[in-house]
Amino acid sequence: MVYYGERMLKRLFLVLLVTLAVLALCRSFLIIELPLPYIAEKKAAVELALRAQAVIGSRLIGPEYTPITTTLAPQRVKKMSLHPDFAAITVEWLKKAGVKSGNRVAVNLSGSFPALNIAVLSAIQSVGAEPIITSSVGSSTWGANDPDFTWLDMEAELQRSGVWTWASIAASQGGVGDRGGGLTAEGKKLTRAAAQRNAIPLIDSANLRQSIERRLELYRGRAGEFPSVLVNVGGSHVIFGEAGHRAPLPQGLNIGYHPLLVTQDGLTAVFFAVKSAGDPFYQYQPDCCSIRHFQ
Repeated sequence: MVYYGERMLKRLFLVLLVTLAVLALCRSFLIIELPLPYIAEKKAAVELALRAQAVIGSRLIGPEYTPITTTLAPQRVKKMSLHPDFAAITVEWLKKAGVKSGNRVAVNLSGSFPALNIAVLSAIQSVGAEPIITSSVGSSTWGANDPDFTWLDMEAELQRSGVWTWASIAASQGGVGDRGGGLTAEGKKLTRAAAQRNAIPLIDSANLRQSIERRLELYRGRAGEFPSVLVNVGGSHVIFGEAGHRAPLPQGLNIGYHPLLVTQDGLTAVFFAVKSAGDPFYQYQPDCCSIRHFQ
């Protein structure tokens, strides 16, 4: 009986080995590895983002609070935004939004997420597009909220280092109403000083709608046409209106018009301003991960 049991175990072991060998052989025939879409552009974007991050270094995460701090945000979120793969994600979404080499892309950046700003610009360069950039100087906690080294100063540093040649064509103070609301008199003075020392024209509109309309003018520029894609980083009232991050903008890639997304004085103003000219409108928010297309 012992001998019979040993023979059975040997046979079972042999059958198991043969089965595994057959499965391994089948796997080589049945599994087809598909190439990742836009892999070259994604790799280029990630490499460029890492290069840009190396230029700025640890200053990508700012202090908790300074006079130009507009709102509160968790430090862990700012640390998470450092991941260079955000640049690859941005490439994917830009491609799905139809961006091609040579296209102009409207970009609205915030001091709140300098690493995501870098990810977006790296992605735009890797797909061969041209960004038309406006920014806001103010920042939430742990962002580019060092008054002596704002996002505009980071842009200038990246230019000097030869990472890219782009910079904002205009900047606002940010904060409530995009006019420095919530900042002290000192904070407003510091945001203005940042724009002045970097030779960036200040968007100093009387109200939020004027600030939105000014950006639309800048994005259209000499071409007279609004770019097909608008990329937004952060919770600017220009995009979300007074509701800020509470506005019902879903995460991910969104294509198509949904009335709930047209908030009272942010997207509504932009939407109707763009619709009246018959232009398409996309919005991409990396920190909330969304793109929107109105047509």
